[in-house]
Order: sequence, then structure tokens, then C-alpha cells
Amino acid sequence: FLVRIKDLTKAEAVKRLRSAIQNDILEYPENRLREYIAEKNKTRKNPLTVSAVQRTFFAEFVASPPIDAELESPEDFRQREKENLIRLLNLIVDISLVNRWNPEARNEAHRTSERIYAAGSLRAWAPMLRVVIAQALNLIDDEERRRVFFREVDEEAFGIIERYLKKLFSHKLWFDSDPEIDNNLRVNNPEHVKEFFRRRGLSPEWILGLEV
Repeated sequence: FLVRIKDLTKAEAVKRLRSAIQNDILEYPENRLREYIAEKNKTRKNPLTVSAVQRTFFAEFVASPPIDAELESPEDFRQREKENLIRLLNLIVDISLVNRWNPEARNEAHRTSERIYAAGSLRAWAPMLRVVIAQALNLIDDEERRRVFFREVDEEAFGIIERYLKKLFSHKLWFDSDPEIDNNLRVNNPEHVKEFFRRRGLSPEWILGLEV
């Protein structure tokens, strides 16, 4: 569609479509994560940037175009994907940022939120969360697990997702006073932080209750 109308190359069309999808999500009025993105709220220090959101939430939860479904066909769940992701982002806001993120107070609640959104930390738990959600939705096929929200997700499923989010953000790692934790979470290397998570007992299996 974009190639035909705009005379773009396929690569240009894909880039344009990806940008449009991401902008739609960022500018969606109901997306409360905007309040915590530096470029969208300049009234205070914030935990996120647009780039960080793109490298984590968008990379993990927005299916890369092009996809098999024709635009606006019954198989095109792009709008549903946006709505599902915004609902997830709002849950994340409610559980990990509201009544936690407060740069002026710099209290214990704020420090836990800083840990959750440290550069390496966010890049490590975002893909972990996609694995957990794929499991919650009983997705087996690898392609389906890569585009977890490109489908209808019912209330029961979102209830399960919310429960797993609460477990993720209640892990003792976020609250422990050990300074080694902060040093490791700030390492902007997701593989390093994932391994650190595992050593500290935070893994998809722990969130899902599958560890023995």
C-alpha cells in the first residue's frame, strides 16, 4: 500500500509504516506512559526516553511490518495490537511508576522505580515480559510468540498478565539494599543484566511459578 501510493522502496515503506505505528501509540490520548517519557513531559526528570521505549516496548510488542495480513483485512490486528500494548503500558505505569516515581522525594519507593528503569534493567526485563505474556496466552508457534499482541486478548488474559506484572515488580531485587544491584542494573548490556537477574532469582520461570 505505502509502496504503491508513495512510490517508496520496500525498505522505505516499512520504515515509514513502523514510524507511523510507533507515533500512533506514543500520541494515543489514553497512553499514560507518555507522562514518564522525557520528550513528552518536560516538567520533571523522567525514567524513559522515546529511544528507550522504541528499543524495549516497541521492539518486543509491536510486530515488525510487513506482515502477512493485508491492511484493514479481518486478519489485520494492528489496531488491536496498539490497544493491547497501550493497556499493557498503562498497567506497567500503575504498578511500577504511580506512587513510586518521585525524583524530588528520592525515597525508597522512588529508588525501586529507578532500579526498574535503569538502562540495563529495562532492556533485560522487557523481553522477559514478552516471554511471560506469550506463555500466558498459550502461544506455541515462534512467530506467534514474537507478535504476542497481534490478536484479540480478552479480560481473563489481561487479568493473568496483570498478576504476572505485579509479581515481576515485587521481586526482592528491586528492594534489596545491596549496592551491587544498582551497579549491575546500570550496565547498558541486556545480556549482562539478564544473567544478573537469573543469579538473583528473577527469571520468566520465577514469574510464571514454574521454578521447582
